[in-house]
Amino acid sequence: MLGEASRVAPWALSGATVLPAESRAEVLDGWARVADVAVVLLTPAAARLLDEELDDSPGEPGRPGRPLERSSGPMTVVLP
Repeated sequence: MLGEASRVAPWALSGATVLPAESRAEVLDGWARVADVAVVLLTPAAARLLDEELDDSPGEPGRPGRPLERSSGPMTVVLP
């Protein structure tokens, strides 16, 4: 679980790993930590921020302002 603390904290009770992230830097840091998992649940705010950062264009990694590649991360599910 990656996103605002108030949205992800309750999931810890079910045994999920939660990564509270309120700022852009925290979301990007959290995203870097989930590289070895299959599925990440995101809050809508975290998903929007990552969508701005992820690069959808194969063959063009490293475009200015688009440092991350979408294909390199886990599958994501955005909470309602």
